[in-house]
Amino acid sequence: MDHLNLLRKIAWTFHKKTRENWDDLFQEAALAYLQALDTYTPEKGAISTYVWRSIWNHLEDYRCQLQRKYYGNGLESYEDVFRYETETPEFYWEGLTEDACEIAKLVLKSYKKFASMPSYQAYHRVRKMMLARGWDETKIEKGIEDLEAAFS
Repeated sequence: MDHLNLLRKIAWTFHKKTRENWDDLFQEAALAYLQALDTYTPEKGAISTYVWRSIWNHLEDYRCQLQRKYYGNGLESYEDVFRYETETPEFYWEGLTEDACEIAKLVLKSYKKFASMPSYQAYHRVRKMMLARGWDETKIEKGIEDLEAAFS
């Protein structure tokens, strides 16, 4: 394979983003690489760009398949995704700091307010709510950064 390091990099980046098993992601990346080689034409641009995009899309599809297995037939509404902590699958909470969990619980309690607003408005609303609870700016920023790192 000419682009073995590219495969590793994509699988590692996806692993850090999703916390899926790296070995499985690498295997899926290798499969996607071989499929991309079959469909690549030079008119589509540089091979590394085409391969990267093909692999990334394949890994996104793979992740969706895993989630479908977990959730069954899929999610019907925001309510299914944003249930309060006791009904949220445990893997959502793993690895979150205490501050990030508290912010997430706050958002989940009033998800309907947050679901329809742009991210910058949601950020300011969360910030305002946490300030009202006595949090300082540093604690709020760190909690939000931890959430972004966990779910990005």
